[in-house]
Amino acid sequence: MGRSARFQYALGFSIACFMHFKLIQDVEQSMHRQKYYLSLIEKSENAQITFVEESNSESLNSMLFEAYFSRAAKFLLQSFNP
Repeated sequence: MGRSARFQYALGFSIACFMHFKLIQDVEQSMHRQKYYLSLIEKSENAQITFVEESNSESLNSMLFEAYFSRAAKFLLQSFNP
């Protein structure tokens, strides 16, 4: 293996390692964001469930259900598409 080939191999390997660790870092940050948003959604869900149990209205339940999922979807879409 000549000097040029070794240099190209080392450069390619270095770039691959960098991209691998960058990908791992991005995945970890994404998972951290997911956990954060899921905890927000869970807190919101608990508050809404308490309110829904107190109201006992089917139409109100469905409106809150739709509002909850649309808000959750909006949070998740914003977190994955900054």
